[in-house]
Amino acid sequence: MADKKIPFQYYLKQDKSSNPKMSGKWYGRIWKKALLDTKGLAKHMTEHGLVRNEGRVYSVLSKLSECIPELLSQGVGVKIDGLGTFYPAIESRGEVDPTKFSASKHIKGIRLHILPWSERADSLTSKSLLAKAELEYMGEVQTITQGNQSRIILIRPEDEDEE
Repeated sequence: MADKKIPFQYYLKQDKSSNPKMSGKWYGRIWKKALLDTKGLAKHMTEHGLVRNEGRVYSVLSKLSECIPELLSQGVGVKIDGLGTFYPAIESRGEVDPTKFSASKHIKGIRLHILPWSERADSLTSKSLLAKAELEYMGEVQTITQGNQSRIILIRPEDEDEE
């Protein structure tokens, strides 16, 4: 049910980069759960009781997922009240001489940006999401290498007690 509070799970991972400011330090990382697809989102929305027909919600979401990318690829931003504004931005390399700038050489891609809805922007900031989340520690992640193969394992706190 939509009212059930599900914990936001995280684990720790040690940075092993060559950056002396970060190397050796542990960082919290999100424990990614299954991605909710359009049908799952439609079902979730029907559980809130506003729309009883999951098929109708799914149909609207499906069309929305077609229209937003179409409009963004045309340079058109899309504002959804209560959620935010989706807008495209160009990722490009700089060029000193503007006459030598070419799209094929300098434009690396188009990125999607989301600006939270201004009336509810406070509910989509990192601090407000953290305040709403119920955090649950999952353990530490370590990389085990044997020969030319590596695997990542999660060491849960209860696993450490058994040693």
